[in-house]
Amino acid sequence: MSRQERLIIIFLLGCIIVGLSVSFYKRAHLPKIRVSPSYIQKESAYYEHLVNINTSGEEELTRLPGIGPVLAKNIIAYRQKVRLFSFPEEITKVPGIGKVKFERIKDFIVVEDE
Repeated sequence: MSRQERLIIIFLLGCIIVGLSVSFYKRAHLPKIRVSPSYIQKESAYYEHLVNINTSGEEELTRLPGIGPVLAKNIIAYRQKVRLFSFPEEITKVPGIGKVKFERIKDFIVVEDE
């Protein structure tokens, strides 16, 4: 192997080492960027105001993503039979609304007294 070939190999190895070092530094020191799924961006544009889960009727509740007429009736029944919601996370106590569905609607709901 000639001297010029060895210099080229050393140069390429140096570039690889510098590139890996920069990559590791970025991963360790730069903040993570979270990208919202496109359905949330579309839905946020659709909702001009927040839905109060303590006072909203069935029609307004069904506008929430993933909430159909049955779940809307379950929400209304819960607040009538048990009590009004004290905080948004409490909606997960309604049958049919789990953590995943709550994560999808949490940015669109509020809890306020009548």
